[in-house]
Amino acid sequence: MLLIDNVHRDQVLAFMRDAGSDQVLYIANLSSLPVKTRLDGAFWNGAWTDLFTGHETELMPDTEISLKPYEYHVYSQK
Repeated sequence: MLLIDNVHRDQVLAFMRDAGSDQVLYIANLSSLPVKTRLDGAFWNGAWTDLFTGHETELMPDTEISLKPYEYHVYSQK
């Protein structure tokens, strides 16, 4: 498991896990307030698929991620 730093680390938990060529990215707002954040690093760049909705999203270093209170996303990449 690799913790991913972000600009609101007091509110947002982000980490990535991989097993061979499969990767999972988890991003969660652990606070009661809405937050907009960006993830540090470039190792998670690219197209990711939301495991719950099937929606594909492109994450880049300048991508702003908006999270409602206690909202989380789980993405996969193969």
